[in-house]
Amino acid sequence: MTLSKLLLFVPFIWMHANLQAQGSKAAEAIRHIKESTRASLDSLDREQEKMESDAARLKKDAVADYKKEKASIQKHEAKLRQKVKEDTKVADEKWESFKTSVEKEFNELQQRVHHLKEKIKKQLPGDNHNLQDEPPTENNTPPTTLLT
Repeated sequence: MTLSKLLLFVPFIWMHANLQAQGSKAAEAIRHIKESTRASLDSLDREQEKMESDAARLKKDAVADYKKEKASIQKHEAKLRQKVKEDTKVADEKWESFKTSVEKEFNELQQRVHHLKEKIKKQLPGDNHNLQDEPPTENNTPPTTLLT
């Protein structure tokens, strides 16, 4: 591999690795937020179930207040679960859109580098095999996954 070829690809190799690392971290963070939110809501459910036995021993007027507050909490929890579900769907869609966009731009850059490599190879006097270390890739291959 010639030094000029190496220098040409170093920024793209770094960019690919950097995007992959950032994408993996972001995807992991999103998964963690989803899981921890659901786990926290489930924990609240378990806490409320445990309160039932204590609430059964309350005086009648306190039981009425308890049931009213419990109904309000359950209603609020249901709304929050729905919001998490909807916002998660939106976040997933935005993430996929972002990932697709970045991959498309990276693949376009990759194609431009390939075309430049071919152009240089055609213009080299005599010794054209320096840039032929790798077989040319087809331009209509599916994009590689940079982000997960």
